[in-house]
Amino acid sequence: MKVLQVLPALESGGVERGTLEIAKALTQEGHDSIVVSSGGPLVDTLEAEGSQHFSLSVHTKNPARILLNGMRIATLVERNHVELIHVRSRAPAWSCLLASKLTGRPLVSTFHGQYGHQNRVKKLYNSGMLRGLYCIAVSEFIRKHVESHYPNHRAE
Repeated sequence: MKVLQVLPALESGGVERGTLEIAKALTQEGHDSIVVSSGGPLVDTLEAEGSQHFSLSVHTKNPARILLNGMRIATLVERNHVELIHVRSRAPAWSCLLASKLTGRPLVSTFHGQYGHQNRVKKLYNSGMLRGLYCIAVSEFIRKHVESHYPNHRAE
């Protein structure tokens, strides 16, 4: 299986560590692991453990760039025969949702934090993480947060 993980950058933190752990597990089991991010110091570790990395400015919140990134990710998905898209952050979630729609590949997400939800615009922006086939919550606390603030969505 070929799995694409998308996150803003490979710097440091829980999102990044989770990405590296999944990538390593995939390659150890004989699967292909591809990661898209804007880069960072953990790219060398990722590649040394057998994954491919593609640099793309997926950290941007600019709506035009999000659309462009979606088309670029869709192209990457098609060219590399990716079978599953896994997004780990809000800005790239919208790009990945577009790529999923354009390619017909399933999209899953991992909801890592308690994002602000003060107004409708913020809630809409955050909901990009919940529009795929499946949403993984990193903890029971986050699962309850998702179900409480986004009642039309579930996280497991």
